Formats: sequence, C-alpha cells, structure tokens
Amino acid sequence: MSAIPWTVKVRDYNQVNVTEPKVEFVGASPYDEYVKASVLTHLQQPWSDDPAEMAFLVTTQVMELWFTLLVHEWQTARDALTTTECPTRWPRYVAACRS
Repeated sequence: MSAIPWTVKVRDYNQVNVTEPKVEFVGASPYDEYVKASVLTHLQQPWSDDPAEMAFLVTTQVMELWFTLLVHEWQTARDALTTTECPTRWPRYVAACRS
C-alpha cells in the first residue's frame, strides 16, 4: 500500500513506521489542487455586516453542492439502468443483474 502523496516518511521509532504531514508545498497542496478548497472559501462574499449572513451563504452553497451530487447520482443510476452490461462498480447489484 503506498503512502498518501502529501505525507513524508520519517525515521522509525521502535520499529513502527511513523509519517508526519508535509506542510510546506510549492504552490497549492495536492489536497487543495484536487478539492479546490481555496476556491470554495473565496465564494463567500457577504453583502452586509450581519453575522448571520455568512451562515446563510455557506448553508445555501452547500445545498447547491448537494443538489449537484444528487443530479450526478441520478444520471449515474440512469446510465447504469439503461445499459445492457451489469454495473460492476456496484458489487451487491451484480448478482441481481446476472440472475
């Protein structure tokens, strides 16, 4: 099993492999490059000084992300149901598909 790309191996302590997170990167971290967390955190632009506005923005933006995931899942399910091949990505359904 390979190590997570953003960790580095340090010396063994009592024959136990210990890893510590690598905290210095040139540019963005691999996590941020993949997840785009810095982009997400810059999307909250409150229009007022009301302290509840930030909670409203984050909550509604998260709901939009959930809706995007829901649409993706529906499309994936639709595609799996309309294909003539068994969906091997979902092992528990393969048996039902083949029977």
